[in-house]
Amino acid sequence: KIHATLLHEVLNNTVTPGGHRVVNYLDSQRLVKGEDWEKGFSQGLLNSLVALPMVSHGYLAPMMELQGSASDPVDNVLKELQCMHALMDPSRKRGRDFPGELEA
Repeated sequence: KIHATLLHEVLNNTVTPGGHRVVNYLDSQRLVKGEDWEKGFSQGLLNSLVALPMVSHGYLAPMMELQGSASDPVDNVLKELQCMHALMDPSRKRGRDFPGELEA
């Protein structure tokens, strides 16, 4: 967790060579307790040009035990990754540029 926090502090609000302000999404900094996490996470992705998930081994280990059956426990990290995949899919029309189509 400390590494993610340090990376967040270094990257957040920096500016890319193309002039884009970097807004780093760190769940412990961005998600508001008691609010719909899926809505907050999805809204962040919809406003993103790039999504780069950083997931620790501690979060991945339970996912590796999933069998793909209805009896599997709900895995919120997996849900976040699935939302990311669906929302960042370039085949979706969003009326704006997609990663890979940006001009330098």
